[in-house]
Amino acid sequence: GIRAMNQKCDGEFSVSVSKVIPVALPRLFKAATAGGWFPKGFVETSRTDGKYWRGKWKGGQLSFYFYANGADKTQITVDSGKLADEAVVEKERALWKKAVATLEAQLV
Repeated sequence: GIRAMNQKCDGEFSVSVSKVIPVALPRLFKAATAGGWFPKGFVETSRTDGKYWRGKWKGGQLSFYFYANGADKTQITVDSGKLADEAVVEKERALWKKAVATLEAQLV
């Protein structure tokens, strides 16, 4: 059958938000993993410095990926997975867009 938007082949939903922030990768990674810029409830499960930070969030999975775009720009991608349905997707998208904007405001 045909899947809904943001639905994976296993039937679960996921959403990603990304943003290029004008700071070097080490600075962004350190600020992001220090926390304080997004809602509480994230429980870290793994991390590799300068590459990713993963954990559990609201009964699902949350991953942060970091990509250097030159010396002074870094892309952060937030991937929220194992979401219940399409309605939750848009709430998560809005939440993480706002959270990433908060992180950027703290750094720029």
